[in-house]
Amino acid sequence: MKRSRPPDRSNRRVGWLLVLALLPVAGTAGQAIPSIHELVSPSRLTDVKVSPGGDYLGLRVRDQNGFALHFLDLKTRAEVGVIAFAEQQDVGGFQWVGKKQVVSSVRLREDFDELPARVSILPGRYRPNRDELLDEVLRGRFFFADVNGRWLSQRQRRERGEPVVDDPLLADDRHALVSLHSDMLDGRNPTSLYRVDFQRDRWKLLRAVPLYSAGTFFADTSGAVQLVTSIDDDGRTHAQVLTSDGKWVEVPQAFVGARFRPLSITADGKHAWVLNDASTDRLGVYRMSLLDFRSDLIYLDDNVDVTSAFVCPDRKSVCRVRVDDGYPRYISFPDAGRDAIDLDVLARQLSGVVTVTSWSLDGRYWTIRRETDRDAGSFFLFDRQAKTLEPIGAGPKQDRDRLAPMEPVSFSAPDGKKIQGYLTRAVGESSSRALVVLLHDGPDERDYWSYSPAVQVLATRGISVLQINFRGSIGYGRAFAKASTREWGRAVQQDIIAGTRWAISEGIAAPKRVCIMGDGFGAYSALQSATLAPDLYGCVVVRGGIYDLADIHSHYVKFRSTYYGQRYISDQVGSDRDELEAYSPIDHVDELDAPVLIVHGHRDTRVPLVKATWLKRVLKSHQKPARLIDVPGAASIPFYAEEEAAYLDAVVDFVSRHIGATSGTSQTSPSEHSCDSDAGLAAH
Repeated sequence: MKRSRPPDRSNRRVGWLLVLALLPVAGTAGQAIPSIHELVSPSRLTDVKVSPGGDYLGLRVRDQNGFALHFLDLKTRAEVGVIAFAEQQDVGGFQWVGKKQVVSSVRLREDFDELPARVSILPGRYRPNRDELLDEVLRGRFFFADVNGRWLSQRQRRERGEPVVDDPLLADDRHALVSLHSDMLDGRNPTSLYRVDFQRDRWKLLRAVPLYSAGTFFADTSGAVQLVTSIDDDGRTHAQVLTSDGKWVEVPQAFVGARFRPLSITADGKHAWVLNDASTDRLGVYRMSLLDFRSDLIYLDDNVDVTSAFVCPDRKSVCRVRVDDGYPRYISFPDAGRDAIDLDVLARQLSGVVTVTSWSLDGRYWTIRRETDRDAGSFFLFDRQAKTLEPIGAGPKQDRDRLAPMEPVSFSAPDGKKIQGYLTRAVGESSSRALVVLLHDGPDERDYWSYSPAVQVLATRGISVLQINFRGSIGYGRAFAKASTREWGRAVQQDIIAGTRWAISEGIAAPKRVCIMGDGFGAYSALQSATLAPDLYGCVVVRGGIYDLADIHSHYVKFRSTYYGQRYISDQVGSDRDELEAYSPIDHVDELDAPVLIVHGHRDTRVPLVKATWLKRVLKSHQKPARLIDVPGAASIPFYAEEEAAYLDAVVDFVSRHIGATSGTSQTSPSEHSCDSDAGLAAH
């Protein structure tokens, strides 16, 4: 192995300068409104993790060519290596698997076909020879590397799906537990678990075989797998445990709730920390015996599901639980020891959503991520021995002051059900009282108190935003999540309409100065609500949605990427043709009284572009104003940063033209412009 001479001391500040370069640039004093691009990509730094030995920091950084991994010496902040690829490919997320080793993947940008990539190594302790820098085809490659950028082991995926690191085995610098998934829509989804020796590039297949698809594996502190979960064709979760005589037995379904999710095996190896709803409507935290499967309750909230739980690094106890009943709220357990106490102090000091992203094995260093409604994610290094908290990539305060705060709201649906959501009021004084009702995808998703580029783009341009967690949203109990079944076109929409009427009655929005907008299921709901209550909405924006529910059962539409995901959607809408037609907005566009902006990725593999094209054709045939934006190369939602910024620019223009909004010092009347005006992207 060739080694370069030690780096010059004058270069020891390179890493620190890199960190400084990652700081978002503050707006000038005369710039009242942040640019859309600034709001879509608020920081180049997307992840920070400390190595298990506490010697290095790994940073995932976005640049003009995509994502790269940078490695810094923790004490000197000198850069020791970097991994980056050609423009057509990105470095995926990363995870430490040893004191100097990481695992990551090569992601091919969806707007390119298979093309070669290049590994680039910046000056550090090791410089590869010229042959080692030759281009290779790396499509779908899963790789291990060290902090100097050396390639250790790789896996060219022939299967569909993603490799998953089930346990990095941090105390072992040679091995990691990795499972390979093969996502298939016919219900067959084999999962194989390997013990990978990444120093010698050897993959040993283990005998832990899940009963069904989407297997997930949980090992004890010694690295031995003790618990396996999988999902059957109907979406039910199953669990298996390893007995003392080496046999795998299934945990009876009475002990496994619909949303059962293990967190980790306890330090003694006899229990598992789990999220479970086997005996309650709401998701709680439990300590489950691996012998008789009985559970001790750790925490169960009175109103909502537990969002997440942080198990202390020593696995002896749960340090903290998060719930989202409006604002995020944390329940700490001081009896869990110093880890819980320190985490509680950090949460109070930083405020917002505070997450430990990694820690050194000796417990000295933690990397922390803080997110708020006006901070997309700031990172900190916490030295518990020195009792210091060092920001890495934290944005200047005046940037956050230019953004809009988000507040929890609630109202009653027509049937009396309590519906929660979030309101972000327009920044500055806006006399227009313009409002966008922004709907999430799903329906089995939800909005949180968090940073949203779309929300901030609209709010900083004089448009308030209301987000609604309608029935079917997760986080409010099993019954609430199931309440959307066979109610997509009716009760779900009545929740949305009730929220809109509430905003008008509270003076937040003016009548007919409301636009409704969404992606995926949110796009379907936006159009459906606008047909049911045409008097409420002055415009509609839809992206990547299904507008004819009969398409759910079509082979051409893959609304979910897995068999059980498709089963969930099929069960949600049912198969009654009359009901599907009644709930399909494309069959009722004659009821619309608002212009429609349709946006669709040209390479969308979930819902083909032809569905958006057909919607525009139907709208035009009914003399309804409509505009279609076909985004070349785009597939998944949200789009890449440049495309997302252009999309939101078009949205702001469209919304401002049709419901009026104050942007800067000028105000646009909703009657001044037509629907077919161009706004930054090619329209059809």
